[in-house]
Amino acid sequence: MNIGQVRTKAETQSPYLTDSSCIKTYVGSLASNPGAARITTHFQNAIDQLNLEAKVIRTGSFGCFDLEPIVIIDVPDQPAVLYSNASPDGAVELIKGSVQGPYGNSRPLCCIGDKKLHDIPLISELQLFNLQNRISLRNCGWIDPEDISHYILAGRGYTGFSQVLKNNRRDLTDTLLSSALKGRGDSGCSSADKWKQFAGTENSDKYLICNAVDPDPKSWTSRLLLESDPHSVLEGILISAYFAGASHCFICVEENAAASERIQRALEQARTYNLHGSNILDSEFCCEIEIKETPSSLLTGYRIELFRCIEENQPLPHMLPAFPAIDEISGKTALMVNPEIMSGVSAVFREDIKNSRASKVVTLSGNVNHRYTVEVPHGMTIRDIVDRLGGGVPKGKTIKAVQLGGLFGVFIAPDDLDLPVDCDAAEESCSNIGSGTIEVMDSGSSILNTAKDIMKDIQAQSCGKCVFCREGCLQMLTILEAISENKRRPQDLDLLIELGEEMRAESLCAFGRSASNPILSSLKLFRDEYEI
Repeated sequence: MNIGQVRTKAETQSPYLTDSSCIKTYVGSLASNPGAARITTHFQNAIDQLNLEAKVIRTGSFGCFDLEPIVIIDVPDQPAVLYSNASPDGAVELIKGSVQGPYGNSRPLCCIGDKKLHDIPLISELQLFNLQNRISLRNCGWIDPEDISHYILAGRGYTGFSQVLKNNRRDLTDTLLSSALKGRGDSGCSSADKWKQFAGTENSDKYLICNAVDPDPKSWTSRLLLESDPHSVLEGILISAYFAGASHCFICVEENAAASERIQRALEQARTYNLHGSNILDSEFCCEIEIKETPSSLLTGYRIELFRCIEENQPLPHMLPAFPAIDEISGKTALMVNPEIMSGVSAVFREDIKNSRASKVVTLSGNVNHRYTVEVPHGMTIRDIVDRLGGGVPKGKTIKAVQLGGLFGVFIAPDDLDLPVDCDAAEESCSNIGSGTIEVMDSGSSILNTAKDIMKDIQAQSCGKCVFCREGCLQMLTILEAISENKRRPQDLDLLIELGEEMRAESLCAFGRSASNPILSSLKLFRDEYEI
């Protein structure tokens, strides 16, 4: 089956997608949102009641969680309209209003496209959308994640992969690496060099491992992509496997996660379309993709520990360089990637995205008005992300500090919020964005209590093999608890610094080497709060 036949099959299975006379109603939210399922049922009942030629499509989340469920009604010959926080009770009125005008009882958020409907603003006029540069998240919220035909037809899926199969692997290097990897990898700007070395190894049996576990509980990047657009991740994996010469791929997901069901279904559908397995798209390329469920642990955020988890079913630390060019698993050459990279790779070969600016997916959390997961262009500042996309901190408060990159990230002061999100700036400032989490603390937050809670989580996840991490985390937590109970000793703050620096220098793995980051950085900025 070639790409033309793939598209024909998709059109046969989902003819409504190419039917210009069909009204399409999209209901978008996280898989766990119970309201979206009820709304989907109510809309289908309303369509049956009104006897309309229409289709209700359940899509994934946009990442704008407090606007969900989001409903988009696309009526032929007029602009599609997006409604936020839709209610099941107003389904009939909403459908009637969209068909008969102007828009029913519910106030729409925006029109989609380049034409307005009455006084409704265009989606391009809203900061939430026009400030983003959605490349990896381009399909999230727009397509049905459980229907491969929707990805193929509405998202032009797998056409880039089909073009890749016509190229020599070496010819892909510049296009793939320069467009998709900068600023998205686990080692920042060194990702491209690592990929080139991996592709150049002579080993004929290689592994490509996609780490889709969000070790930081406040990061939503992997979950959002796998729940809302799993096929963009799969297409990126196939393209990357072809480029790197890998015949076997793993997708590591958290045990019992909703995303695991979505990616499993996507794999099954891809096989029926000859997009996974042997002689893919009538080519000589063969690639098997396997799902590996892993324990929920902060350790699985580190590639070496995840490799050990795949081999031994438990994440154990090993003494290795921070960023080796070539990793091995079971004696075979291996490369770790993540869903954000893979979705970005699948976008590279789309003509409208190929020359776009680089971007980064970030999740806002903490004391911010809108805890969104958004994709911002490189060069956008932390301040703009928090204020213009996140709506700033609650009224009457000011920003006290921001922690970048999850539990292991460093604290930065309000004066440093004009730091741009890009690879070079992050390395230069020693504030790697890491998992993409931006945790905001307002003027009412206690830095001491925040640091104590962070260390409590880190200490609970330490595997205990390494004495510097095991004892260092425990001692730091004990000291922080004593300080919070007004039992601070004169030497405690200097001891925290000494412990943190020793953990950075002597711990076996990256978990232990970065465990003291939040404590040391918060001490540097807010020592006076520790001294009270």
